[in-house]
Amino acid sequence: PNDIDAHFGLAEIELYEGRYTGAEKQYKEALKRQADNRNALLALSLIYAEKSKYSDGDKYLRQALTYYSGDPEVHYLAAVVYSMKGDYKQAENHARISVEINGNLEKSYELLTTILYKQGRYSEVLDLSDFLIGRNRKNSTAWYLKGIAYIKTGKTKEAIDAWTTGLNAQPQDELMRFAMELEVRELLSLENNKRKQFAQYHVDNARQYKTRYDGSGAIYEYQRAL
Repeated sequence: PNDIDAHFGLAEIELYEGRYTGAEKQYKEALKRQADNRNALLALSLIYAEKSKYSDGDKYLRQALTYYSGDPEVHYLAAVVYSMKGDYKQAENHARISVEINGNLEKSYELLTTILYKQGRYSEVLDLSDFLIGRNRKNSTAWYLKGIAYIKTGKTKEAIDAWTTGLNAQPQDELMRFAMELEVRELLSLENNKRKQFAQYHVDNARQYKTRYDGSGAIYEYQRAL
């Protein structure tokens, strides 16, 4: 009963099965043995946020921030919780603290970009997306956010161009591809050669499915191509 790792293991099994209450119990048992355990404090704050019981999770988040104020991961997860809560001012504040502490934490920059997008600050989203792309051209999150920021500012052509370039870097990003294809259907005429170029990706996928004798997968990809 005093083995904290065992409680964490049991909590992960409970989470895997979708039993938040059971996981909550195990993390609280871990805290009884180690009151300042960072992972248990953060896990509880996230569980309560997932259950929309933000006031119950606040005390655990505050404790984590008190004990580990210089930890970029703690501020990152605080930003996640506040974003789930809809408190974008606090979420932005903690995301910025996280990147100030560790400028190499890419996921904190990505989260900050998302928070700015949710606040409708699209020009800042574009700037930060370009910053992330400059550091890692394969950052599909940055390409996706850049595209939807262009959409929100009425620049559909620029959005399609951004997503096309992003998909060249990360062709397996289905979210970005689906968003691009929705815009292509509205913007490009049926005679536009770019349609054939975008459709070819799905034709190639369909042929791969056929080699694996997966008829339903092939049909789906051919439909996407059409």
